[in-house]
Amino acid sequence: MCASLSNLEKKMLDKAEELLSSCRDFCGEKPFAELPTLKENLFYKGCEYCIIRTFLDSIEAPTYSLLTLNGKYLEYVVLDDYVAEVGEEFIQFIRLDEVVEYVRDLVEFNIIDDDSAKELISWLSIFLN
Repeated sequence: MCASLSNLEKKMLDKAEELLSSCRDFCGEKPFAELPTLKENLFYKGCEYCIIRTFLDSIEAPTYSLLTLNGKYLEYVVLDDYVAEVGEEFIQFIRLDEVVEYVRDLVEFNIIDDDSAKELISWLSIFLN
């Protein structure tokens, strides 16, 4: 795991009570075993999604939103050397240096259109070295 994901986990741990309480209010009284371990290219859903989403909403990080071709929203949150892709039902972490190729794949698989991809890549280029 990269240092930035490890640092995010530590920050999540610092807010554990708040995050779990917030998600309990949203998801209901479900038992939470622990906070999720953050790994790249892993899809987080359910309670893990709720915890990570609540955490991402609580930090100040650059964010870009777009609409997919099937009418769903995707949000991209830049977190040092990772980008969190936040869908309506999943979250995943993508390395910043791999995100442009990933966005091109979204076009190839007809998830987003070419114009949306160009705008997203243009916005992401601000954060690429």
